[in-house]
Amino acid sequence: MPLDAMPHEPADPLRVVLEAHARTLATATARYSWRTPVQGPAHTTAHGHTDLTTGAATMTTVATGAPPPPADDGVLVLDGLIALPGQDAPPEEMTAHALLVPEDGTLTMVLLDGPPSPDDQGRWAGARADTPGLPMEVDALLGSVAATFHWLAAATGAEPGDAPGRYRVDLDLSTLVDDAPPHRRERVRLTLDRLHPGLSSASAGGVEAVVEIDQSAGLVTSLSVRSVGTQGARIDPVLLELRDHGLPAGVPPVAA
Repeated sequence: MPLDAMPHEPADPLRVVLEAHARTLATATARYSWRTPVQGPAHTTAHGHTDLTTGAATMTTVATGAPPPPADDGVLVLDGLIALPGQDAPPEEMTAHALLVPEDGTLTMVLLDGPPSPDDQGRWAGARADTPGLPMEVDALLGSVAATFHWLAAATGAEPGDAPGRYRVDLDLSTLVDDAPPHRRERVRLTLDRLHPGLSSASAGGVEAVVEIDQSAGLVTSLSVRSVGTQGARIDPVLLELRDHGLPAGVPPVAA
């Protein structure tokens, strides 16, 4: 039988997921959208552009006040934005625009008066509000809007889902701490545990992701995360979507 006529071995699902994560990270930037919960009316949504390698991002978010915006939702900066003072919005809904600026391994949120747009240097910027920048004291990658994308590096198992390019993935988030460079390790641990106490520990368990991969490009386009079972960490279901990989996503420094 000719070699090209022989049946091909099915690709290992875990390898497919990890390679798609690495390939997406290599594109560096993307346009994103984010929502929680995944099903039904969203309590919090966000969209913009992000640099997956630094945590820099633009963010336009809409949060409803009834029911209250969820905690333990996988993205700490959204909780920080909701808590900023001086927001003139009806209690049912708040819309806000911000830049997430990485500095010294963490993030500062800079509130804007309107949606950001590219400046003459190709960076996303906008008129800054009077509210002072808010230091987030989180790991720049695991506290930013695409935090759950980075969770894929902690995949321990995967199996094909119910559609081509879709995989169900088991996660052990303690490996994110173990594999972090020494200068990031403690901040990674603290960031995960701010989302849910013990999330950084191997005993947390119970976190599952469903990832969708563009089969032609091999890039991650969608990632939903939820808690499973009755033991371990409890997080609200979240959905992150990535599009237009490679688009510019730089932001000016905090002092600009």
